[in-house]
Amino acid sequence: MGEEHVPARLFELTMQDFAAFQQDMLDHKSAWQAVEAGLRTHPAGQTDTQAEVIAEFFELRDALSLPPLEAIKGILKPRPYAMGESVAMGMHNVLRDDPTLRYAIAGHTHMLRHDAFKNGAQTYLNTATWTTRESKPTPEDVTPALAEWLRDPLRGADPLPDITRMVFAMVRAEDGQPSVANLCVWEGGEQGHYRILS
Repeated sequence: MGEEHVPARLFELTMQDFAAFQQDMLDHKSAWQAVEAGLRTHPAGQTDTQAEVIAEFFELRDALSLPPLEAIKGILKPRPYAMGESVAMGMHNVLRDDPTLRYAIAGHTHMLRHDAFKNGAQTYLNTATWTTRESKPTPEDVTPALAEWLRDPLRGADPLPDITRMVFAMVRAEDGQPSVANLCVWEGGEQGHYRILS
């Protein structure tokens, strides 16, 4: 069997091409180089994302050497979500650097967060996203039928549960009382209602 039929080797070659392409872009665009340099500067306590990417590369390459169902399980294995963690670290720093702030609120990271600090005096909330989302399969969900659907997702019914939610941050205050912030989800459309998540 030639290299063109070995998934792990194809992945290695593709990633080498992608890395070369990315480096070529950076070499030709000084503005992009400045952005890249900024991305490599981490606040105190944040891990080195380059090392994480390299580790993930080897995990994925090794997964592609397994039989198909085991490879899918390896590829879908839960991993830390780097962008969500990076945004959280940044918002934590904003709160730490300005003790007069009660709340830092972000969204669009696909990851709900409700982090309280200083005995609840400061809170970071993240509303995640309103885009259509589907549940990532657990190892138990990886079946031959799911593998077949992944090969051609436009054919047949989508087996992944829809987990789309309309989450928002609500801040309430009463005279003479400290404000309270919660993550809430809107349910039921125009005539619906909200439910407090945290």
